[in-house]
Amino acid sequence: MKLKYRFSQVLVFCVFILPIIVMALFSYANLRRDLNEVVLARRNAMAELAATFMKEKLDRMVDLGISFVSRPSFAEFVKEGKWKEASDILKNTLADFPFIHLFFLTDTKGTLKAGYPKETQLIGQNFAFRDWYKGVSRDWKPYVSEVYETRYEPFYKVVAISVPIKDELDAPLGIMAFLVKLDVFAQWIEKYKFGQTGFLFVVDHKGHLVAHPKFHPQGDIIDFLGHPAVTAVLRGKDGIGILYSPTEKEERLTAFKPVPGYGWGCVVTQSVKEAFHAHDETLKVAIILYLVIFCLLSILMVFILRYISVRRAAEEKMRRLNAELARRVIQLKDLNKELEAFSYSVSHDLRAPLRSIDGFSRIILEENKDNLDERGKDHFQRIRVASGHMTKLIEDLLLLARVSRCEMHFDKVDLSGLAQKIADDLSARHPQRDVEFSIARGIFVRGDKMLLEQALINLLENSWKFTSKHARAKIEFGLFKENGEDVYFVRDDGAGFDMRYAGKLFGAFQRLHSDGEFPGTGVGLSMVQRIIHRHGGRIWADASVEKGATFYFTLLS
Repeated sequence: MKLKYRFSQVLVFCVFILPIIVMALFSYANLRRDLNEVVLARRNAMAELAATFMKEKLDRMVDLGISFVSRPSFAEFVKEGKWKEASDILKNTLADFPFIHLFFLTDTKGTLKAGYPKETQLIGQNFAFRDWYKGVSRDWKPYVSEVYETRYEPFYKVVAISVPIKDELDAPLGIMAFLVKLDVFAQWIEKYKFGQTGFLFVVDHKGHLVAHPKFHPQGDIIDFLGHPAVTAVLRGKDGIGILYSPTEKEERLTAFKPVPGYGWGCVVTQSVKEAFHAHDETLKVAIILYLVIFCLLSILMVFILRYISVRRAAEEKMRRLNAELARRVIQLKDLNKELEAFSYSVSHDLRAPLRSIDGFSRIILEENKDNLDERGKDHFQRIRVASGHMTKLIEDLLLLARVSRCEMHFDKVDLSGLAQKIADDLSARHPQRDVEFSIARGIFVRGDKMLLEQALINLLENSWKFTSKHARAKIEFGLFKENGEDVYFVRDDGAGFDMRYAGKLFGAFQRLHSDGEFPGTGVGLSMVQRIIHRHGGRIWADASVEKGATFYFTLLS
């Protein structure tokens, strides 16, 4: 009898405990695989976005060069050997495109004929040895060069955008090229920093660093062919994996994508520890959950042995728990896939048609300006303005999504310093405005510096915008206590608004003023509200028409 009882215990253990252990191990393996896929998919999407972004920037530069050489009389001057007159046509464009360091003109053999503002000291010298000349003269099409160093002090590191100048029969007459300092590319990649160790770097078609957050853009030209991701991406390959980085001297999760049409490469990299931090924490929670379930089941087995009558109910309960756990894992996987698909669609599928609309509208205006009446030109200008506004809406929508989803890093943040920096930047960008800033000193909080800076940028730029119709204006940032709670505020004496419509103030794409009065997309205040809510605070406003507005907010201490 006792032996039979022991046998029944072993049988119950084998029937219930072993399958549950196997199920837990199988579920854990599936969860780990799914989380790995999510981590890799996110980094791969970031590399794809970076490559698309870099292609857009290079496309825009090439298009700009084409528009320069397509200007009226430009090719005629070059054909007649009037290089200085041709150069004078382009001089005024530098003020409109600050990222252009300088431009120059050469004949078809690479001899410098004219330039502005510094190449004049090199007129008459031949540059056929340069990569930009070899590239553009290969088939007389626009070309983006490798990184190289200029021949005049202080010897800038630059990239050349070279475009052939052709006559009406498509025969080459010369070359127009402009230089872009690597500092410009370094500024572009700054926003691609993520976490403490994640960043993006870009290489040219020879494997030289174009931009890297850990190397000064005007330092030595660095050959990065030794990096395994660079070697692969210059062969036109893309991929993702854990690779050893000789620069950081550690294994890093690295995704790489070639820039289509240019031979450049974009590499997104992050330390393995940080990249898989959330992944590992989720697995730890899962293990704890499995252990808890196992302990509960062990206790339950004792009761099952004593109370056979409740066995079916206990089995059904466990089935529901595991089904719910599996359902939640599937929901998490589907949600991440949908978010990645949405980000890719917005950044690529929607913006590409808008670029086409804007580009073709610009070409029609430039090539048919003499055939269009004022009404026709106005229609095309409206199309360009509308496509630009739609592009801005898409960018703001993506930024709003990133604000809601990005990982937060709490630290001590100097709000006064951030506000002063933003105020100085606004004043420097618009020196013609007479605006007095009053920034309270010594305001420190604990929060995510990047998100709080974004919130202050939106609030202060709002005040700057809505005081633009006043000859003189004042904008304040300060702090006061209310019922023992710190309340921060941004106040201005601008256009204000009617408090009857305050309920719409923080809704996405809700605006209380028309575009004719004040331009904008209506996303800024919605973004501020999300940032404040993510910090456990609240935000509200008080205003009067033409007497200004004050935005108040609190943060969780």
